[in-house]
Amino acid sequence: MNNTVKADGIPFEEKMAGLKAKLQEQFEKSNELQEKISKNLNDL
Repeated sequence: MNNTVKADGIPFEEKMAGLKAKLQEQFEKSNELQEKISKNLNDL
């Protein structure tokens, strides 16, 4: 058995690349939300 393939059948490198891409998207969304929150707080 290949040690780089987990029970879900997805090779580690492939799964890691997908997770990194998703995390990057979440960081970008987080930054957008932080900017909106900051602007809203300054507008109070």
